[in-house]
Amino acid sequence: MRMQLLGMTCCLLWTASAMAQPAPEPDRIRLEQGLEELSTQLKSLGEVSAVQRDDAELCARAVRMILKHEEFFKPSYVKLADQVLDLGRQRVAALQSGQAVEHTQGRKALAYRSRIDDSLQPYSVGLPPGYADAQGKRWPLHLVLHGRNGSLTEVSFIAGAEGK
Repeated sequence: MRMQLLGMTCCLLWTASAMAQPAPEPDRIRLEQGLEELSTQLKSLGEVSAVQRDDAELCARAVRMILKHEEFFKPSYVKLADQVLDLGRQRVAALQSGQAVEHTQGRKALAYRSRIDDSLQPYSVGLPPGYADAQGKRWPLHLVLHGRNGSLTEVSFIAGAEGK
């Protein structure tokens, strides 16, 4: 029984990884150019909170990783990578104008810096409807930590969490 489960697990993992592919060449070039622009904008940020910078930098890291590891499991992942680049640009623009990431109702993808290897790790925070309207009221806090499955990447995690 254990050998059957092990065999099935290996087949599923192999099948999932076999479905990953590189982005089509024109999309890859466009994404790499967008990533370079975002990276330049991040480098040009002046004195800003490290936490706020990390939230913007997370978007660049996610796109860099999906390109590097060629993890475009579905054609829609190209669009998701574009959305994450746009989110990164919006966060940089907000930081340049002195604004912080706004925490309102819905989900928002954010970053924390790992104490183990200093890497950025995504998570999402969810705030219920009505959160911004009622001061002093106690609210539940919903956290979702990034995990992995056969086709979950940081790009799909961030795009799936943002604004939902």
